[in-house]
Amino acid sequence: MCLAVGTVASGGIGSSSGQVFTIYGDTVDRATRLEAHGKVLGTMILMDEEVASRVSKG
Repeated sequence: MCLAVGTVASGGIGSSSGQVFTIYGDTVDRATRLEAHGKVLGTMILMDEEVASRVSKG
């Protein structure tokens, strides 16, 4: 699992015969990269600097 904070774009894409919900943006890309690093490191949870900063502030 990965935690990242930022702006994303989201919405449904498709036609009347089928739609999927998706999100995209720099935050999503960052979270995807963190998730891949987490698998390499064998960690269960990774967070970006912004999440860590907010958590440490209580």
